[in-house]
Amino acid sequence: MKQCDISSKLVITLKKDGSSSAEQLETWTWTEVYGGVPEAMWGPPVAGETAPPPDAKTLPNRLLGIQNLIPPKAQATGPEQFPVSRVSHEPVLNPDGSRLPALLPLRSDAPSIVKTLTIRPDGINDIRNTIASAGAKEKRVALAPLLAGLGIDTNDDMSKTSANAGTLFVASPFGGAPWESAA
Repeated sequence: MKQCDISSKLVITLKKDGSSSAEQLETWTWTEVYGGVPEAMWGPPVAGETAPPPDAKTLPNRLLGIQNLIPPKAQATGPEQFPVSRVSHEPVLNPDGSRLPALLPLRSDAPSIVKTLTIRPDGINDIRNTIASAGAKEKRVALAPLLAGLGIDTNDDMSKTSANAGTLFVASPFGGAPWESAA
């Protein structure tokens, strides 16, 4: 082409549909694409006025473009993170303000709580006799509006669960596995 000291510039502009402003691509990632270009067009100029003969020579490793243009990851938004340092120091309180016994180790250096599981053969009867009792029904009725606020709109009287307790609660800790004999 008989031109010297010429460079080309690749400008990428990305606009959303219907928008007149361009995206800021400084924080995006991409992969550069390199390949061969024709030496007759991008190589050194040929001396003289005659055109060079047709040739298939290429100049390797020239920037051709980009691919895999990826936007930055969206930053999560929301309330301030709960300070982890407070987790081990927050007391667990009853609704009346009294402190609950520490049944869970809230600190990594707290001693483990060891409780022995006791399997009682009459445990299923306890479930059967109390799950549909008047007191339990009363507590479920009081709890129903709170659950409704969470989108749970059921207030089952649990009579079917009570009637089927012997088949629903056969695994430990309620009554042992079906093949075990009751002690």
